[in-house]
Amino acid sequence: MPHEAKVLCGFEHETMEAKVRDFAELTPRERMRSMFEFMEFALAVERANPRHHAKKRARVVPGVKRRAR
Repeated sequence: MPHEAKVLCGFEHETMEAKVRDFAELTPRERMRSMFEFMEFALAVERANPRHHAKKRARVVPGVKRRAR
């Protein structure tokens, strides 16, 4: 009896292991393109709301020492 392959789609089937496996199957060129496209997407989101960063407030976390600069 031949094994019939299934194609599962949906967020419930998108495990981290499946994403890593799919990424590992890409060629090095495809991996780089994918990473650059994601970086461009992240920068576009940041540029879409430039005042968001200005609204962030730094808070001191109790018990954590500051790093020397």
